[in-house]
Amino acid sequence: MNTQESPPETRMVFPIFPGSANHYDTLFGGQAMAWMDQAAFICATRFCRKKVVTAHIGEMNFHHPIPVGTIVELVAHTVKIGRTSMVVHVDLWFEPMDRPERKLACQGDFVMVAVDQHNQPVSIAPPPPTSDKIPALAVEAKSAIDPDQAVYNIKAVSQLVQVPIATLRAWERRYQFPHVKRTPSGHRRYTLQDINSLHWIKARITEGMQTQQAIQALRAMEVAHEHKES
Repeated sequence: MNTQESPPETRMVFPIFPGSANHYDTLFGGQAMAWMDQAAFICATRFCRKKVVTAHIGEMNFHHPIPVGTIVELVAHTVKIGRTSMVVHVDLWFEPMDRPERKLACQGDFVMVAVDQHNQPVSIAPPPPTSDKIPALAVEAKSAIDPDQAVYNIKAVSQLVQVPIATLRAWERRYQFPHVKRTPSGHRRYTLQDINSLHWIKARITEGMQTQQAIQALRAMEVAHEHKES
């Protein structure tokens, strides 16, 4: 059987035609929110492979109107994992069709809850790596892993996230990111939440953001989410 790891992010692309626009020839805000909710749903579903529903939509930030004749791309990432829920952050970018320019138009956080056939919350057991190589590199762990349980060594994380070991060490040294736990003998151990955060940072860097800025943005989102919960 051909198996793959859970995708670190979900991307969706749409053209903006007049039928999706208002009388100002820009995309309806409600349509943007609907697409973002869809991206969050797909991202959460692909992560946990369970039935998920939207439980809460956090603060939405609209930065630019999206004109007719452009292309939008939605990028969704899980940024926090709980026992039964996930926080999915969605960025909506737009670009003209005739030149390679991008602007961040909108962003928001969506709380997605895993439910059973009776629509009752169920525990999320993030699937462990399914590659033939990764389990041999990771610390032995049970199939249902607590997101906050530090079980992955640096070599496994490097292959999971596709970031060199030297870079992971440099990020920890320069930016104290992530806050890696260590064994009594000094070996690094990463959690599933650490791995998810690293996937998010790598995606931002690929889009052109500086490493320090990406880490600062992630920390700002985490602080904002904590304030909403308190």
